[in-house]
Amino acid sequence: MKKGLTLILFILQVFVLKLHAQIQPIENSSLNYRLIGFKVPALAGNATKYSLLIAEGAYLLEDEFAKNISQTFTGKTNAFIEEVKTFGRNYTWQIICVTSSDKTIKSPLYHFNTQVLPVEYASYRMHVTTPAKKYADAYVFNDGNKMLYNMKGEPVWFLPNLKNYDATNRDVRDIKASNFGTITILGEDGPREIDYNGNTLWEPPKNADANITGEGNFHHDLNRLRNGNYMIMGNENRPWKKCEGPTCDSNSLSAASTAAPGGKTILAPFTTIIEYNAAKKVVWRWSSFQYLLHSDIFFHKGPDGTIDIDAHANAFYLNEKEGKLYISFKNINRIVVVSYPGGKVLREYGPHFGNDGYQQTALQFSEQHSVRASASGLYLYNNNEDHKASGPSIVVFKEPAATNEALLKTWDFKCPQGPDTYSDIVTNLNRHGGKVKELEDKSYFVSNCSPYFNLFIVNKNKQLLWEAVAQKIDPVTKKWTPTNSYRSDIITSHEVLSKIIWNTSEQSSLGL
Repeated sequence: MKKGLTLILFILQVFVLKLHAQIQPIENSSLNYRLIGFKVPALAGNATKYSLLIAEGAYLLEDEFAKNISQTFTGKTNAFIEEVKTFGRNYTWQIICVTSSDKTIKSPLYHFNTQVLPVEYASYRMHVTTPAKKYADAYVFNDGNKMLYNMKGEPVWFLPNLKNYDATNRDVRDIKASNFGTITILGEDGPREIDYNGNTLWEPPKNADANITGEGNFHHDLNRLRNGNYMIMGNENRPWKKCEGPTCDSNSLSAASTAAPGGKTILAPFTTIIEYNAAKKVVWRWSSFQYLLHSDIFFHKGPDGTIDIDAHANAFYLNEKEGKLYISFKNINRIVVVSYPGGKVLREYGPHFGNDGYQQTALQFSEQHSVRASASGLYLYNNNEDHKASGPSIVVFKEPAATNEALLKTWDFKCPQGPDTYSDIVTNLNRHGGKVKELEDKSYFVSNCSPYFNLFIVNKNKQLLWEAVAQKIDPVTKKWTPTNSYRSDIITSHEVLSKIIWNTSEQSSLGL
């Protein structure tokens, strides 16, 4: 009898979970977004039209609901993705269908609320300066504001507090969508993959030997690969002999290096690129240590004139089809191409160093912060830190067939630097951040570096298709100033957007 009752309860639980999976948003859920997926089980096999009805407020009676309907959407299926009007409201909704015999069938009334924007988030905005001439139905993640915006600059999603992580009061970088319907972020506590509701789906293991293995000191880039694995950039500290290399004058090194006991070596930072599987196991790893050990890094001098062996990698891109990993080294203005999975250095783009240093006039790019490759070529977000007068730019190159040939520039674009009212804050500030992403029509989405922080889309004819500035209001002066953003991202694919919205966890919506 007891076993039979347990079986019945189990079957009922499975039935309820399946029913919940067919209804979204789940009844009485509390949502950190107002761009919402609505769906119910199919109401009829011969339905010709579906309608989604939404009313602000919580209503239990059909008559009261009908009097307060404020939004109506029509479609051909029992699933909709639509924006409700605002955050901090209760909503009642219903889906109805009309059959081929003109019969109207209604779902029950369902309820949810959109959460009030946290105080910090309410002080942000996305100020659109050039309305969308294309991609008007796209959405933009901004990591400085920790929100997702439509192209009108209206927030539709905010990053909630995550498990063991107070997101509202801490920095987050590189929020972007994966092709698996998930969201990846780099928080102060490390990389995470989350769902639309903010549930943590994956994070790398915590490693006590992070300084040695590079597993733990993650930064700049986290990418979900086509095979489902995760590739992350990290750092490892390796012992480096003070008198290593042809110049043998590295007794005085930059502050990035730390002296090891005994004074004969230093612990210097080197880049790691680590690939994890879903089970958090390392399946591939590359370190810049051996590459730099046999390179011209011994001749590289920092701003203070001392030898600086910190090449500072800040971006990577894996061309999975061709098996090429592109790694950006900011401090030495270089892109290194590594075979994947072989790990062999195939190409080096950028200046090299000699006893008399390198010639800045020969630079094709400098202080770059984003590297990607496509059929259009190798393209970079170019900070131009060594050429401040020219400002940041986007540069596209054709890669040479022979290893001894130089890159051929095929296109470039000087980035607009935001409204003139910001001129008082952009003077004498170091540039950091920035990203470029090629879109379906070969236009480019650009997340500009500090101190400008404007976002824009530019086509091949160098026409701005959209521009906005992420801002925060100063509580004292009441003036809007740019938010300290790092890398923003755009979602232009309805397929990717749908995956993100439907690939949500029931637990977070129910508050479990």
